[in-house]
Amino acid sequence: MGELIKNEFGVEYSIRHVSRILIWNEILNLSKGEDLRMLKKS
Repeated sequence: MGELIKNEFGVEYSIRHVSRILIWNEILNLSKGEDLRMLKKS
């Protein structure tokens, strides 16, 4: 497993796991943006 990091609550996360969450957040934010653009066009 990757290095462990601690958040402000002292919970340990592997860096790999955190980066995966961040990537999913980016994908979700992008897809929301696309949906809004499509709604505005119609």
